[in-house]
Amino acid sequence: MIDNSLISLCKQGSRAAHGQVYNTCIPYVYSVVKRYIYNHEDCKDVIQEVFAKVFTKIDTYDSEKGTWNTWLRKITVNQCLLHLRSTKKLSLLNPIDESPEQSIDESEVLDQLSREDIEKMLTNMPNGYKIVFMLSIIDGYNHTEISETLGITKVTSRSQLNRAKKWLKNQITKDHKYKAYGLF
Repeated sequence: MIDNSLISLCKQGSRAAHGQVYNTCIPYVYSVVKRYIYNHEDCKDVIQEVFAKVFTKIDTYDSEKGTWNTWLRKITVNQCLLHLRSTKKLSLLNPIDESPEQSIDESEVLDQLSREDIEKMLTNMPNGYKIVFMLSIIDGYNHTEISETLGITKVTSRSQLNRAKKWLKNQITKDHKYKAYGLF
């Protein structure tokens, strides 16, 4: 956990404090970056940029406005989105194929899906859906925050989230061994 005294030392430029913050926060930052960036080298570059930004912008952190993790997550997600934009991998309007609904038992699906199954599905999800889905469902952004972050309307954000959920449901139900009624 990062406490205010450690943050104060970082603001004063203490290299030891920077190292402690880095070592404490790297697993969290890595887990967020890995959800958005799949190429290992790009992932390392983005993480480096995140920590460069953290230490150059640490004076802007105010514990009264929010927690350290919230501030760190916002920097991390923004850096990921910046990378995706710069590499032209951020496309926010994806069409969805309509598939017939299948009715199924939710508990059976949850029992059969592993974390790896879900991560694989997210890896294959179209970028527009995936970015909005991760911002909303995984990182807890609301549609106003998503629209401001991505430069889209709230309606587009809601639409992309709904399409992402339908896409996931279609992926789960495409293979008849998985069933997803009530999951979304």
